[in-house]
Amino acid sequence: MAKVTMHQELEELRREVEELRAQKQVQEKEKIKQEALKQEELDTTQEEVQEIVNSIEDGGEEIKEKLTSLYEDIKKEYKSLSPATAIALFALGTIFGRNFSK
Repeated sequence: MAKVTMHQELEELRREVEELRAQKQVQEKEKIKQEALKQEELDTTQEEVQEIVNSIEDGGEEIKEKLTSLYEDIKKEYKSLSPATAIALFALGTIFGRNFSK
């Protein structure tokens, strides 16, 4: 092997250092890009979760309104129901209940 002078070795080391710095910069840029992508995905996921929560809350209000409406309709029908019809419906409910429970 040929002898390498100190200046040549120093130049080779400088080149290696520059290459390593360039690689480090590229790695840091990639890391920043990956973190930005992760943050974007996290933001998107949070928005989707918020939309789901809002739709559930809206659905809960809708269900509550429908149940209230149903209750009011049943109450109105009960008040206008004749006593004979009420007894007949109760008897039918009892018969069906006993038949289904066996």
